[in-house]
Amino acid sequence: MLRRSQWYIRQSLKVGLIVASLGMGGMTFNLYANELDIAVSQDRADTKEINVVMIPKSYQEDTKSYSVQVTVPQISSEKYSMYAKTIEDRINKEMQDALELAKHRGKEYYKAYLATGGKESDYRPVDIKVDYDVKYNTDGAVSLGIYKTESIGSAYDTAYFYNFDLESQKEITLKDFYGEDYKRIIDEQIMNQIKERIAQEDAVYFEGFEGIKEDQVFYINEKGNPVIVFDKHEIAPEFMGMQSFEIVNPAKLLQLEPEAHYDVKRSILPNNPRVSYPKVEGYKGELLQDYINQSLYRVVEKYQKDTYSNLRLDYDVTRMDDSILSVLYRGSVDIEGLGTKMFVDSINIDLSKDKTVDEINVKNFILPTQEAQTAFNKILEEKLKEQGIEEVQVEGLSVYFKDNRAVFYYMIPDDSVQKVVEVVIPLVELEGIKANF
Repeated sequence: MLRRSQWYIRQSLKVGLIVASLGMGGMTFNLYANELDIAVSQDRADTKEINVVMIPKSYQEDTKSYSVQVTVPQISSEKYSMYAKTIEDRINKEMQDALELAKHRGKEYYKAYLATGGKESDYRPVDIKVDYDVKYNTDGAVSLGIYKTESIGSAYDTAYFYNFDLESQKEITLKDFYGEDYKRIIDEQIMNQIKERIAQEDAVYFEGFEGIKEDQVFYINEKGNPVIVFDKHEIAPEFMGMQSFEIVNPAKLLQLEPEAHYDVKRSILPNNPRVSYPKVEGYKGELLQDYINQSLYRVVEKYQKDTYSNLRLDYDVTRMDDSILSVLYRGSVDIEGLGTKMFVDSINIDLSKDKTVDEINVKNFILPTQEAQTAFNKILEEKLKEQGIEEVQVEGLSVYFKDNRAVFYYMIPDDSVQKVVEVVIPLVELEGIKANF
């Protein structure tokens, strides 16, 4: 059987996963919440650190009627612990519910075995196993599968697939990949693959494929492509097992691994090794490349004033393709009379034109009409309310880009630290009120 769930995850500045090993333990995990604070480590040259950690957590339970072996992911994050705990709690609940049913079946099977004359000494407990694997874990997208098997019969085997976008705080859907026409695109791919399998592999499928469902189960593979999964006996006889189809249509909207015909290299400021900044190489046209690099270096110049000292600066390339180059800078600087201040900055370059390159900011990204500004403020207000923020902060609003999303952000000064508020909006939600870059 297949199951699908959705979660809403807080956006991150840079998200990934690591998989490590841990010894035996229970299924109740503790995660500790903290605020999203932006700072730059004093002894680290590269801040592209992984800030979501997935650790296998295992335990075993043996009784006369069943034997349970479980490995589930313990998901933790220093910056996004509240949302990581939401995911983990949801997984734990689904697995606990599934295991309770499986253990009940084991007990009933044991009773039936004894009631029909079986000897207790000859009985072999029902094996119940739960394990998982990570399908995709980069570009702010995470996809994983959890699998439950029962030796009592394959009819009770269940696969659960989870796909979530950590930056947009929502489940990734097939519509995210292909837009409104996603069903037709995917159905055509599946029907073509079914025909190929029948012709090349003597595979057997039921006639009259009706297409994918609205809540179709899928995962994201290592190529960043959605893989549609059908349960046993759903579109083919049971002996064919679960059926999966990779959808490779190049027109997908959600490009998890976009292509760029240029490179971005890390440069270090000669007189300050704690300052890193990006430099473009191999771009078409030397003059255009010089303009891009001047724009990217401007953040360094911005924080090199006479009253500034002890500058630390690093960056993440958050989008890099032939349409947009977006860079998010994070750093700190000592300001005379004010002490150390943290800052976040961004540079976005429009590369979609052949002979010119321009910078993108909030002012020129959102159309200047009253109607567009009102609509944008409404969207911004709704997104902030979802984070528990009632007042819209427009002053100082900036933007950077991540895949097919715009990330608007501003900083809230605190007595002890400056905090970043981010609002992630899919570009499709801004159609009609944004400029065409």
